[in-house]
Amino acid sequence: MSSIPLDLAKDLEVREVEAALLRAAKQARAYAAQTHTAIIVVRNGQIIKETFPVPDEIKSS
Repeated sequence: MSSIPLDLAKDLEVREVEAALLRAAKQARAYAAQTHTAIIVVRNGQIIKETFPVPDEIKSS
């Protein structure tokens, strides 16, 4: 496996992978917030459950 940064890769598609992953993560978080669903992520080797605030109208039901 190469240790060359993705943004220096010769293949254009490989250079765009990081941006695509960031867009996908942003979209996943937005969808999880809309559906009040937690998502699981790995940060610094730790498994973390991300939850999103529940809107006021749902809290009062």
